[in-house]
Amino acid sequence: AVDVSTGLQHFGSLAYVGVLGVIVPLVGTYSTTVLGRFLGGYRMANFHFAGNEMHTLLLLPTAQLLPDIAEGIDGESEVMAFPWGADGMDVRAIVRPWLKTHTPVRLGTVISKLEILNTKWDESLVSIRDAYLRIICEEYFKASAREEGSGPVSLVVLTARTVPFWCGERKPFDVIRVTCTAKDGEMREKLLREGTVPLPWADLYKTLVD
Repeated sequence: AVDVSTGLQHFGSLAYVGVLGVIVPLVGTYSTTVLGRFLGGYRMANFHFAGNEMHTLLLLPTAQLLPDIAEGIDGESEVMAFPWGADGMDVRAIVRPWLKTHTPVRLGTVISKLEILNTKWDESLVSIRDAYLRIICEEYFKASAREEGSGPVSLVVLTARTVPFWCGERKPFDVIRVTCTAKDGEMREKLLREGTVPLPWADLYKTLVD
């Protein structure tokens, strides 16, 4: 007699290994975006894999820094801590042009200071990240409306993106300006800069090879 339950268990085990051990890695190699859209989220592609860390740094107008955010914030420390969540990416040269007028703060730091909670915090989930940016813009708009009258609120956002599988020696990034208005509640984005920077392990590998 055929044991149906045992057969189903074997099939389930093979399917589990096939999906997570074969299909997911192959699709992730092709595109983390495709993997995130159709196979359970960016987390399957990005969770604890070197080269796949997304991290967000906000450049907030220093003159308009919200009191809740400003308390205890050290912009230099935020910049120096950024590489820990971005595969070691050094962003000092990228943010330097804004430092006279803006204060760099990691998105996670802002969220903790504004006491915004989420059980599924992951910066690689773009929809969640954008929702947080929208809430931060709303907080800035409220402060602006109280002090100066209503108007658009503009933030600069630097995003360290995942490393393409086939060229893993450089970390892609982009810098955008996010403008929010209370009229429609939408965020409008303008690309200010994009590019790549060398990753520490690439320099180390070249040093060892040479």
